[in-house]
Amino acid sequence: MKKILLTTISIIAVLVLLASCDFGKETVDITTPTSTTEEQSQSSTTSVPTTTTTTTISTNTTTTTTTTTESTPIKSTESNNSDLPKYIPGSIKIQPVEFVQADLMSIFIPTKRYVYYSISGFFMDLVDSTAYDEWAYKNLYIYVEEGPQEMVLVSFVKHFNISRKDFDKVVEQDRLANKKLGIDDTEELYELPNADIIYTFDNDIINEYYRRQ
Repeated sequence: MKKILLTTISIIAVLVLLASCDFGKETVDITTPTSTTEEQSQSSTTSVPTTTTTTTISTNTTTTTTTTTESTPIKSTESNNSDLPKYIPGSIKIQPVEFVQADLMSIFIPTKRYVYYSISGFFMDLVDSTAYDEWAYKNLYIYVEEGPQEMVLVSFVKHFNISRKDFDKVVEQDRLANKKLGIDDTEELYELPNADIIYTFDNDIINEYYRRQ
C-alpha cells in the first residue's frame, strides 16, 4: 500500500515538474521579442529639405551713344534775281574813300561800301571769341594791302555756319542800337547788311549791290 502511494506521489511530482517546464518555456517565448524581416527591412527615411538658391546677377550694360553734330551747310536763298532788293544810288550816304580807308586801316582803295569789309560786334558775339580771332587773323588782316575776294561777312557766315535766323536777329540788334544812339544807318559807316543779298552767296549779285556810287 505504501509502495502504491509512493508511486502515485512520484508520478504526480513528475507531472508537476513537466508542467512547470512547459510553463517556463511558454513564458520565455512570450517575453522574447521576435524580430521580423519586415520590421528589419523598414528603414527610417529622413526627408531633408533642399533649398535651391537662385542668384540673379544683374549686369548693368552701359551703352555709350556718341552723338556727332555735323554742321548743316548754308544753302543759298533761292530767289529770282528780279525779287531781290536793288541798290539805289544815293540811298546810302557815301563817305570819302580816304575816310573809309583810314577806318579800315587799309592800303587798298575800297571799291565797295564800308559794310562789305566790316563785321559788327553783335556778329562776333555769335561765335567763340578765340575761334573768331583765329579766323580773323587768317582771313581779315591779309586785306590790308589788297581787298578781299568776297564780302567779309559772307566769308564769316560760311565759316561759322551762321543761320539766317541768327543773322536777322543780329541785324535787328544793330538797327535798335543805332536808333537808341540816334545814329543814321543810311550813312555808309552804319549801313546794315542786307540778308536777302548776302544769303544768295552769289558774288556777282553781292558785288553789284555793294558797289560804291
